[in-house]
Amino acid sequence: MFSELTKLAGIRRTRTTPFHPRSDGLTERMNRTILAMLRATAYDNPDDWPDKLPAIMSAYRMTPHSTTGVTPNYAMLGREVRLPCTLIAKPPEEPNEKLIPYSVNFRDNMREVHERVRNATKHSSKTQKSYFDARVKAINFV
Repeated sequence: MFSELTKLAGIRRTRTTPFHPRSDGLTERMNRTILAMLRATAYDNPDDWPDKLPAIMSAYRMTPHSTTGVTPNYAMLGREVRLPCTLIAKPPEEPNEKLIPYSVNFRDNMREVHERVRNATKHSSKTQKSYFDARVKAINFV
């Protein structure tokens, strides 16, 4: 199912070395943010950190990313998720086009979101590369 979804959305999967920030810096940065959130919420009772993890991940997924400008929920699902409070109050109206099948709508939403994310991260990746290149020392083979 996952491989079909990646084909449908036009995603190319890659592999990286584990625990190596140079090969997967964005993921390591996300992990650092999640650990900081976990430390802040589980400071008083460090033994119950697993109970706090779902709320922390929900908060992380609902926060707009500084580079992309969209939330991880929107980037992954093509829409924002509904919260438990929508069981009490009426949820916001979502456009419901009955003529378009779900799969076509999902594919188009995912392609649009991923295109927006790619465009937004181009500038950020160029900046990160320039900072990285400034710190790397050239090796001369004589």
